[in-house]
Amino acid sequence: MVRTSDRRIVCTHIGSGKTHDLELLKESKVKIHPKVVANLDRGYKDFEHRHPVVLMPKKEYKNQPLSAFDKAFNRMKSSGRILIEHVIRSLKIFRILAERYVTAETVLHYESI
Repeated sequence: MVRTSDRRIVCTHIGSGKTHDLELLKESKVKIHPKVVANLDRGYKDFEHRHPVVLMPKKEYKNQPLSAFDKAFNRMKSSGRILIEHVIRSLKIFRILAERYVTAETVLHYESI
């Protein structure tokens, strides 16, 4: 989870292998305060029933094109989402998510074996 006001990561949960984001959120059992607006993408579709204030982009259906208001809402929503994508990009650039974190204790443990 990222706080968009200052681009800080406020919560993480790690899964093994390829796990969908919604499954990670369910496994983490993170409680989001009811007054917090959850700005989510369409991958969190089922989360709408778990939190009172969820903003998700509107979906266009085959026989129901989006209205001008819905298109403007989706554009506004995506401009906020890009902040979160930049944080994720930074984590990938600095290989924070790809490498195993090794502490001094871990190194001492392997040297004593």
